[in-house]
Amino acid sequence: MFNKLFKLDENKTDFKTEIIAGITTFLAMSYILGVNPGMLSATGMPITGILIATAFASGIACILMGLISNYPVGLAPGMGLNAIFTYTIVLGMGYSWNAALAAVLLSSIIFLIITLIGLREAILNAIPRDLKLAIGAGIGFFLAFLGLANAGIIVSDPSTIVTLGEVTAAPVVLALIGVAITLIFYVRKVPAAVFFGLVVTAILGIIMTVAGFGTGNPIMPTIPQQFISFNLDFSVLGGFMSGFGELFKDIPSLILIIFTLLFVTFFDTTGTLIPLAKECGLEKEDGTTEGINNAFISDAIGGIVGAIFGSSTVTAYVESATGIGLGGRTGL
Repeated sequence: MFNKLFKLDENKTDFKTEIIAGITTFLAMSYILGVNPGMLSATGMPITGILIATAFASGIACILMGLISNYPVGLAPGMGLNAIFTYTIVLGMGYSWNAALAAVLLSSIIFLIITLIGLREAILNAIPRDLKLAIGAGIGFFLAFLGLANAGIIVSDPSTIVTLGEVTAAPVVLALIGVAITLIFYVRKVPAAVFFGLVVTAILGIIMTVAGFGTGNPIMPTIPQQFISFNLDFSVLGGFMSGFGELFKDIPSLILIIFTLLFVTFFDTTGTLIPLAKECGLEKEDGTTEGINNAFISDAIGGIVGAIFGSSTVTAYVESATGIGLGGRTGL
């Protein structure tokens, strides 16, 4: 059944490989389940409601991507897009989170329309191939920068913008050990190198935390008490409905918000999907990408689903490269 639905043989993969790749991709992008609620809660949204919205929107969007486009790409609320939602639209421009959700829904609907009429793919095909690859490389460097910063390996500096962090600090040491272990696995061609690198690093982090290494902040983050509950909080579901009136009071600001969301989402998604599709061998000789329009449709619908559930814009995740690197080639 899976072979026929996802064309496993045609894509030179198998069920086991796809499952391992899927688990690895999930682990690589699962941080959003904690980060997104923490960021969006600054708007006044209930943190447990955002958690449920993030989980459901991501899950549904991933399923749609797998079934509609058969791409091995995970989707979830995008980093950067959630920052625009929180710090620009709500805290910066003074809109309520309901109005911000309404803006996300409108931009996602417009995105779906321009995708269905082929405008999105036409714009993509007009972009030079070298620029497409450069966008993907740029996003990769950006994510690497975020990783180094979050690990404390680099820190902000007023003179040089960034500088080397305290490399003797326990979290930094753990991060460097984790990177080294993952690279060793990768160089020695260990199957699921990234996955095992994540697991080994997590185990080391737990051991170091229990042993009392570090000063102040724990090496492994704690789970907010609100997340430990058997009750599903759907309080933000449909929250966009009460935001349209507020949003349409200022048409110039509405146009600016919609344009910003469309612009950022377009280049974010394009810069993510093109390199990932190339890695899967879906790039044709003429520079176009096989099945990219279906992937765009899945991405646009994912944005609509996210807004309905109560989350910022859902988009494709470049962390999917971890699963693709393990041989993942289909939407399974």
